[in-house]
Amino acid sequence: MTDMRVLVGTLFSGENEFRQCKDSLQDQVFTNWDHVVYKNLPNKKAHETLYRKFMDEAENYDLFVKLDADMVFMSEQSLSKIVGTFQNYKHLDHALLGVKDWASNSIIDGLHIFSNRATWTKNDENLFVDPSPKVPGKKFYTHNEPAPLVVHSPNPSKNQAFRFGYHRALKLLQTDRVGFSFLSSRMQFKLLSNIWHQYYIKRDVIRGIILFGADYVIRNEASPDLYSNDKETLYQIFENEYPGKQKVFNDLKKNWANWLKRYKIYLNEVGLRSVLGSALKEIPRKSLKNVYMKVSPRYI
Repeated sequence: MTDMRVLVGTLFSGENEFRQCKDSLQDQVFTNWDHVVYKNLPNKKAHETLYRKFMDEAENYDLFVKLDADMVFMSEQSLSKIVGTFQNYKHLDHALLGVKDWASNSIIDGLHIFSNRATWTKNDENLFVDPSPKVPGKKFYTHNEPAPLVVHSPNPSKNQAFRFGYHRALKLLQTDRVGFSFLSSRMQFKLLSNIWHQYYIKRDVIRGIILFGADYVIRNEASPDLYSNDKETLYQIFENEYPGKQKVFNDLKKNWANWLKRYKIYLNEVGLRSVLGSALKEIPRKSLKNVYMKVSPRYI
């Protein structure tokens, strides 16, 4: 296993878990890796810089792992499992593994691993900046074995929580996209609904702030530019607008506690025509063309 060379890439934008992220990487039993970190770049530029680095280093590394600054490996064996999967399936070029999300207490998409055969082209998206690369071999997507290998954002700051909710709501509404994606939007709606359920049970401040950030976007048709390019202004909005724990809970409960009301608000905001039109195109396409293979646990 040690003959595989791995480059771990991390994008840092003030995440509270960055030290935990680095410590969990240092603790890995697989040690043939290097780590590159890009700090405080605009969201789109950060991703473009990282993927360019991966392509430039294709001759020096076998695998590239995108480990976000708010991701923490769950065990010392995580990198070993990743490397073992790629070693045992030679045609695998892109794995997208589910991660354990703290806020929603669920498994969500998150951990990308690429072979050195992956290439990225120009991406016109401003929010969905993790495009699938072009690969000659196979892709692997799962929320099951070997996932989850990391926990996502287990200790967010208040500013980070607001930004997370803000970002997820932008992806839900997709106001700046040329074409609306029902499946992508529905994924964000399900995530926010799961966070609400956890918040309703535990009444913790951080989950409330995440939902407050999402609700702020939905109520104000907020600009995607603040998330992508001006986080300090975003944090100032949080400081100015956040009314406190109890009022946030009372306000959110009016719209989030009843699932029919949540769906009504969702459909009103994104538009029923957009939802139906996109769903009629995307769902059959996804059913007919499964671009991800399934890897047997024996390869782990």
